[in-house]
Amino acid sequence: MTTLNYVPSSIAPGATATFQFKVTAPFTAGFYNFQWRMRKNTEEFGAFSTSVAVAVSKPPANGAAFVSQSVPTGMIAGQSYNVSVSMRNIGTNTWTPGSGYKLGSQNPADNKRWGINRALLSSPVAQGETGTFTFNVVAPATSGNYDFQWRMLQEGISWFGAPTTDLLVPVNVLGDAAAFVSQQVPSTIYAGRTYQVSMTMKNVGSNAWSTVGKYRLGSQNPQDNKVWGVSRADFPTTVAPGDTVTIAFNVTAPAVAGTYNFQWRLVHESVVWFGDLSKNLQLNVAVPPNASSFVQQTVPSNMTAGQTYNVSVTMKNTGTATWTADKLYRLASENPRDNLIWG
Repeated sequence: MTTLNYVPSSIAPGATATFQFKVTAPFTAGFYNFQWRMRKNTEEFGAFSTSVAVAVSKPPANGAAFVSQSVPTGMIAGQSYNVSVSMRNIGTNTWTPGSGYKLGSQNPADNKRWGINRALLSSPVAQGETGTFTFNVVAPATSGNYDFQWRMLQEGISWFGAPTTDLLVPVNVLGDAAAFVSQQVPSTIYAGRTYQVSMTMKNVGSNAWSTVGKYRLGSQNPQDNKVWGVSRADFPTTVAPGDTVTIAFNVTAPAVAGTYNFQWRLVHESVVWFGDLSKNLQLNVAVPPNASSFVQQTVPSNMTAGQTYNVSVTMKNTGTATWTADKLYRLASENPRDNLIWG
């Protein structure tokens, strides 16, 4: 509760001063004196204000007062932002996550224009304490000014207390903008082998994406790397604003075992990299149990039909398993597979 209120301006002799300020009622019911007097430093002087006996009633079981909020003054459509809202418990009940106390969206109630309609408590908030809700919101996909307002509720019982101050947040659509949705990547990866992966992105800008328009998925971390054999992947079709696309493509694992970053982002070639980065994955590339590399071979360059010739093929075991005849390790014909061209 404020006990000192400074004069609002220079007050000349004979002039009057009006002090306007906020007070917080005591949490215990009863009658309380309300009286004030002028002060300079520690010296009080002059007349007292008229004493008023104020009746303070018992606080409600559920009561809340808005304290503050931290929200960006402007947002880009489809982008995610971290916000926080602080509310003070002015009721007698302690707010606990297990009792269904949450922060809910307002204007209108339960709307999901910001991607969610509830924010959860991280810890209990007793009477008189302030609880801060920190959570992520996603800006609407269409340009415009949007209300941002919240209020306390006990789920399944009632909304209660004062709502937050309503904010009108401007949301703009960028020409090139993208939101990361999801990715599919194998959990087990062996060195040198090829795998299909996929990346799903949402077009939250105003420009359509197409390979013809020089829009592609590009490697990151570091940018334009070819750690996975390629640095670009093409769109399967044109992606209109607001649509979601899944880009499937093949990658080849590095030849040396180790841990490698796997991350991608959209690029408008020769114009700009834009939008969300995919979630960075640190993938463990292992040596496969069965792997080989070609060393050399001796084969006559000319042969006579029906004649028999000695040839040799040398292969190196680059895997972790030992090759033995009893485990059916063999050299097999290819091109086409299992052909009997050479008998």
